[in-house]
Amino acid sequence: MTSSTRLAQLVVILARQLGWKMAAAPEPSAAEGMPHSCGICHMDFDDEERMQILPCAHSFHEYCLQH
Repeated sequence: MTSSTRLAQLVVILARQLGWKMAAAPEPSAAEGMPHSCGICHMDFDDEERMQILPCAHSFHEYCLQH
């Protein structure tokens, strides 16, 4: 496990403890200005992939946050 993956997992744990809700991916029309790549693996988001957006507006692949 990389340090960035572990850090992302800790951020998610802390966010849940603080009662933050994980947002679903925005509709494509609302995604303008959104990051085009995951903050953990740095791969671009595909249209079919599920991503999660933290309240701080950082975006991650759902898979990257869970593993």
